[in-house]
Amino acid sequence: MLAVQAPLLGRAILAGVPSTALQQVLDACSGPKDWLPRLSELARRFATAGDALEEDGAVVSARNSFRAAAAAYQAATFGAHLDPDGFEDAGEIVRLRGFARDVYSRALSLDPHARFVDMPLPRPRLTGVLRCPGRQADRIVLLLNGLDSISDAELHGFGDVFLERGAAVLALDVPAAYREPTCPPVLNLADLSEKIAVWIDENLPGVRWLHAFGVSYGGLLAAQLLAGDTRFESAVALSPPAWMPRRFLRERRLRLMLAALFRSTLEDVDTVLAPYLKVRLDDLAAPMSPTRIYATKEDTVCPWPHVDAFRQWGGKNIEIRRFDGEHVGTTQFHWLIPGAADWLLNQGSRPDLRTVRSGGVFRDDAKITLH
Repeated sequence: MLAVQAPLLGRAILAGVPSTALQQVLDACSGPKDWLPRLSELARRFATAGDALEEDGAVVSARNSFRAAAAAYQAATFGAHLDPDGFEDAGEIVRLRGFARDVYSRALSLDPHARFVDMPLPRPRLTGVLRCPGRQADRIVLLLNGLDSISDAELHGFGDVFLERGAAVLALDVPAAYREPTCPPVLNLADLSEKIAVWIDENLPGVRWLHAFGVSYGGLLAAQLLAGDTRFESAVALSPPAWMPRRFLRERRLRLMLAALFRSTLEDVDTVLAPYLKVRLDDLAAPMSPTRIYATKEDTVCPWPHVDAFRQWGGKNIEIRRFDGEHVGTTQFHWLIPGAADWLLNQGSRPDLRTVRSGGVFRDDAKITLH
């Protein structure tokens, strides 16, 4: 049986790979090189099952199978962390994540409370996945990826905890625009924050409070949203960087991650990343909204200097929670995420920053472009 780091297993389960199926994959793997083909085969089996179930009219089961297929395709790309020397370039990672996107689209087509949305902003064009709790929601949480995840898989798992608390969620296709391969990655939302808030105001009547939830680099994106528009009431950030960690330029597995993000060769990663090294937290305006930072004690990617930079940036509006765990704290999510969601959604009692809207989250005449 293959021994896989607990954080990677946690990511796979959060994305939606059933734990029993994941255990069967581990039992069948004799080494790291087996991970990618075994997970890819599992994804194909779930997708095939989804096809059959949909044909039989078993809509809910079909949707769940397509979701599991998307999660398995995404988890297959974790092979780059287990066996980075087995990858000549990032082409296989991009290909498998494309499959994840395609089969996730099948799942969403069977979900009456979810849809793809298109924000026709001047530059860049943003897309995302909007999900509703099935009843009127007055809050929406923007879910923001790290550099190594995609909204269609891992952010879906994060979204569930907010949906069950009655909030709508919008998983933006950032920083990696896998759905729009011609668009460059979006690593700075500060100048787009107001436009995003206006789009929500115009297209999602009924939503009164905006919140942001970011994982790893997504935590910096969340800070940019708060700095750019006061309509964002609060943010939670898990292990956020205050700047792009230069460690990404050294390890091969992390260079593969960046090559997939930028769709570049491994050799060109340094060149394409260079402009983004200028993106820093301390260039942002101080937030007027409360932000909670979850920092792990064993974080080697974004260690204490990053956390301290957030403390200095936000002053009295920053609350820091430290706990045992690795970067992002995947192995502690079962303890961490419910409380983080409760805190985030409880921040919305400031009438001076409130934009009042009326109606429901989904409306027949809402100006939403669907895919």
